[in-house]
Amino acid sequence: MRILLAAVSSVAAVLSVTAAPAAAARPVPVAPSLAATVFGSSVAVARNADGRLQTFGTNPADLVFTRTQILPGGPTGWTGWTPFTEGQLHAVGAERNADGQVELFGITAAGQAVHRRQTAPGASTWTSVESFGKALNSISAALSLDGRLTAYGTDSSRQIWYRVQSSPGSWDGSVWRTLPGQLYNVVAETDTDGRIELVGFNDHGVVFHSAQLSPGSSDYTAWTSLPGVAATQLAIARNQDGRLEVFASGAGAHVWHTYQQSAGSAGWNAWSDFGGLLTQVGADTDSDGRIEVFGVNAAGQVWQRWQIGPGNGWSEFSPVDGELRP
Repeated sequence: MRILLAAVSSVAAVLSVTAAPAAAARPVPVAPSLAATVFGSSVAVARNADGRLQTFGTNPADLVFTRTQILPGGPTGWTGWTPFTEGQLHAVGAERNADGQVELFGITAAGQAVHRRQTAPGASTWTSVESFGKALNSISAALSLDGRLTAYGTDSSRQIWYRVQSSPGSWDGSVWRTLPGQLYNVVAETDTDGRIELVGFNDHGVVFHSAQLSPGSSDYTAWTSLPGVAATQLAIARNQDGRLEVFASGAGAHVWHTYQQSAGSAGWNAWSDFGGLLTQVGADTDSDGRIEVFGVNAAGQVWQRWQIGPGNGWSEFSPVDGELRP
């Protein structure tokens, strides 16, 4: 039996799932039939200043919950899901500020971007939810070399937007600006040389990537395709050796992944089967350099998978308590 994350006063119980999501033989990817409104992921991950990963999720009622590793790297497991008592979100993104405070970004069901942050690095208390000044369907963020966060979002017309902190930790006076191209659900991560890499997909599910020309630059390379999958959701994380790795939920909820051929490289390997059937994905890197991937299947069940060693092999999928938006 599983207890849904349907009431703010309750915490999720263990799912009655005995096996990881099936990894059947994969069909040739075909373009999905995307709805007019494609929201970002219902699950996001960020690493606290002390190294503990923190997962954020929104359930089918748009209530927001979080859970945290008990110790960095997760050797003693995770806390249960804790509800946020303020705000309802349909999609989430998260990143750590230069001062160590994790910032949660979200999109309401009405398509309004909001944000809040920890009151101190690693704190369990958070600032109040504030408007982020834009109508968006998805949102993500990455940390620039100079310590400023850059937030990225896409709106209902697939226009790509970005906003850079005016100084590390402060959005005062900053404004949203546009980037060329029309994509859904752009996700972001910082290369080892400090340039931010963007990955998104078009209305046929074709994945594209672009990167800053130099750290902190407002100029980006032309969008280049990463063909081979028809994506409906994306996540990105950085391996210990610096190579970025992208995870895509695609046609039939099949999950695929690809990674840079070398750290900071413009070349990427071919997509390969990651196993599992997930409609939502999120990822980040543990304090010891291992990537952890979280996802939600079509029934709302939450799953987790992690590298066995930094850049070296993967565990099987394991079920996680609770239910999130499929």
